[in-house]
Amino acid sequence: FLEVIRAKNPSGFVIENVPGLASARIDGERLTTYLARELQALGYFVTVMKLNAADYLVPQLRKRFFIVGSRVSPVAVPDPDEFSKSVSGRSYDEYELGTWAALRDLGEVVGKGELTTYSQPAQSQFAALMRHGNTDFSLHEMPRMSATDTTLIKFIPPGGNYMDVPDEYSTQRIMNFKRTGGRTTTYGRLHPLRPAYTINTYFRRPNVGANFHPVENRLISVREAMRLQSIPDSFSISKLGPQDERNALVGNAVPPLLAHAVARELMRSLGMPVRTKKMTSLRSPVTV
Repeated sequence: FLEVIRAKNPSGFVIENVPGLASARIDGERLTTYLARELQALGYFVTVMKLNAADYLVPQLRKRFFIVGSRVSPVAVPDPDEFSKSVSGRSYDEYELGTWAALRDLGEVVGKGELTTYSQPAQSQFAALMRHGNTDFSLHEMPRMSATDTTLIKFIPPGGNYMDVPDEYSTQRIMNFKRTGGRTTTYGRLHPLRPAYTINTYFRRPNVGANFHPVENRLISVREAMRLQSIPDSFSISKLGPQDERNALVGNAVPPLLAHAVARELMRSLGMPVRTKKMTSLRSPVTV
């Protein structure tokens, strides 16, 4: 990336990666410190920031590091309340971030390859933004589950995990998890009133994240994972390929709303006008 910046000399740039980037080292120096110093030497104002997607209207607890640079002026860290008011018209504290309000209008899952339509009006401003005039959508397909997982999920309440499965129904792997602990999201069910945990590339598996639906006894669909990433319903994946490749595209993505927040500050630093398109207003209150 540094070599590309040297060769192309852009007006601004954005680097994004997992929080572990901050602990990586190069020649004994923190990688973030090294990159910031090298980029500053090229004439950039550089800001290093650790952001949580849930602070920028995404119904997901996803922490990521950003290194943002501008040749014109310093780039500010996006302010959650200012961003919420500019995009949703309400303060951040008034914004609904629960998974059920984000997913409820998608309705029942369908067969592989089928399109479907919304089951009800948008249940949150977030859902209204994800629709943005869309009428039907893809990838809301019934996820495959093993007989064992179908049994296990019935014991896990909203916000719960493998610890809620009775020992007599637990697999050997779950019993090992119970003995060693420290796996909050393993076999986790999303809580309807809270943001999701980080959506990873293996959301079709229950043993590597909180991937059980908040209300129904199933894993989340690809479309629901995309919703929790704030990827609009009009987006599809035309070259589906193997499931793991498709899911990696979704799980590795930067949530568009988080990208929007960072891009606005970069544009401001470059002296460019920042356009804001507010979410569609809801005619009825959000219910859970």
